[in-house]
Amino acid sequence: MKVHQGLTTDIKFSPDNQTLASASGDGTVKLWNVNGILLGILKHKSPVNSISFSPDGQTLASGSNDKMVRVWHVDGTLLKTLKHHKAEVKSVNFSLDGQMLATAGADGKVILWNLNLEEMLVEGCQVLRARIHHHPKISPQVSEEVQNAYRRLCDGIGG
Repeated sequence: MKVHQGLTTDIKFSPDNQTLASASGDGTVKLWNVNGILLGILKHKSPVNSISFSPDGQTLASGSNDKMVRVWHVDGTLLKTLKHHKAEVKSVNFSLDGQMLATAGADGKVILWNLNLEEMLVEGCQVLRARIHHHPKISPQVSEEVQNAYRRLCDGIGG
């Protein structure tokens, strides 16, 4: 069975052994159940070299030739893009507690990233608050009720 359009570069089981992730030179990470059914496709803009599941199996990191590391929820939602390597990302690996990610690049750097979920939520809410502050009317097509829901989305998170 041909899984990718390009070379398959990495493959990992989730910690519960129910999901398999495959990375490819075609710029994708594909998530499969153990029966071979495709669950989702995560996309980079260039070949993906390495993947790693978090210990709880809810998060997947992928490193690519685009010099970026992407952190995904296993439902396919992109949580964060990490940009600091100056060359291809060759390896990614979660710490045993899932709070840190180590990445290695062709630039000779090894970088440790703090992936504290609370911190990520605070950062995301700061961006959302700034966007709402600079664009108080989110969109003319969005009802006032929905706009207020956007404004309340981050109530109680950060400052």
